[in-house]
Amino acid sequence: MRVFIAITLSDQVREAMGYVIGDMKKSGARGRYTPVENMHLTLAFIGETEDIKEIGDALDQVTFQPFTITTDGFGHFGSLYWIGLEDQPALEALVRSVRKALSDAGIGFDRKSFKAHITVARKVESRQALRVRVPRVTMEVDSFSLMRSDRIKGRMKYRELAAWEARNESIQEKNGLPLWLESDRLVIRQITPEDKEDYLYGVSLASENKAAYQDKDLAEILWKDVLEDPDSISMVIYDKDGGQVLGSCSFDYWSGQNPEIGINVDPARHNQGLGTETVNRLKEAFRELRPGCRLLIRTRKTNLSCQKMIEKCGGRKLSEDSKSTREDLFSYLLLP
Repeated sequence: MRVFIAITLSDQVREAMGYVIGDMKKSGARGRYTPVENMHLTLAFIGETEDIKEIGDALDQVTFQPFTITTDGFGHFGSLYWIGLEDQPALEALVRSVRKALSDAGIGFDRKSFKAHITVARKVESRQALRVRVPRVTMEVDSFSLMRSDRIKGRMKYRELAAWEARNESIQEKNGLPLWLESDRLVIRQITPEDKEDYLYGVSLASENKAAYQDKDLAEILWKDVLEDPDSISMVIYDKDGGQVLGSCSFDYWSGQNPEIGINVDPARHNQGLGTETVNRLKEAFRELRPGCRLLIRTRKTNLSCQKMIEKCGGRKLSEDSKSTREDLFSYLLLP
């Protein structure tokens, strides 16, 4: 059967798409218009397969929180016409998670770069410029679906095979480790192989890392080490509203099972309390996920502002002969 993964649209969005099609027809455009009941937002196209159970098992690994999408813009790929969406980092993150889950399970899919769009017509012909008004409509995304497509009596029919719902909470975890955290202003998310540019940029914001991570060859080596290190988990810190990369953080297991955190926030935002917000959110997460955990945080001995921030978060400096402390670092105890 022919399958794909998509977000189904609300009645309000489909109604808006109907208005767009009406404007196209009034402008004299001819083509194969998408029936409004078939409209959707494709996250990954798989194509012909019988591996439905394997696909379902892979998608069971995907976690995400509810978010909104908003219609914005009108364009085309050749003779295929579509309605666009406003930039939404949470949508991009969901696409990356879905595609990573498929890739990890060895399931083939169309790997073309994701461009958020809703197809309204194919094979469009028009002798004049189209005058189309795109209603601005927002909908909440709280699930995604595995869809089947069949051609019945010359028309495409779509049927939902399974759906996966969002988790409406500020923390997502796996095996007692945070995958996704939210605070008032931040989203802190564990990296995937698709996050290379965001992660390298986030790490390079620290002055002591800038030269290394701006060297492309060295950055490639460092990125490979980050992905393959079994004793370290790395995350990117994003602005919750705008999706801007604000920094990075990681937790390492240099001292056995007790994680030790390292964080790096854009120096231009140091006076906005983002470092404090990051550390406090990580403390809350580990207190919830690993009760009784001995949580450490490290900082360079030359970074006085970071030391003050850690102490503000309740960190207690360990003695310099502690096994967890490197020669160039101070380690602080955050929990218990």
